[in-house]
Amino acid sequence: MKKTMQCISLALAGVVSVGLFAACGQEKEKKAASYVSVDVNPSVSFVLDEEDKVLSVIAENEDAQVLIYEENFEGLTVEKAVEKLADLAVELGYLHEGNRGVNVTSEGSVNADDLKASLQTAFSAAVEEA
Repeated sequence: MKKTMQCISLALAGVVSVGLFAACGQEKEKKAASYVSVDVNPSVSFVLDEEDKVLSVIAENEDAQVLIYEENFEGLTVEKAVEKLADLAVELGYLHEGNRGVNVTSEGSVNADDLKASLQTAFSAAVEEA
């Protein structure tokens, strides 16, 4: 009987320990709250969390794959991500003085009009700096 109680106690302690370690190791997973698509041909979409920070980036075409290759946007605010995208687009020749066309669409909590205005400013500044 004594051995049985020791085995049960040991097993119970093991289960509790595993449960505690598993619970401590989990972070709250961030969920997508907004989507922003920027089209300058290349087309890039950003998936944003509730704080308008980038969770992931989607290259919508081959040019976009080239544009964002080995670049990290995760964790950036949408404004910083757009500035970085604008700089890359100018650097690789997708945007220049003769081609400043940018189309922005958004879904979710992001204000599309405010975002489009800041995007236009970021892209214009990137072209002028080049």
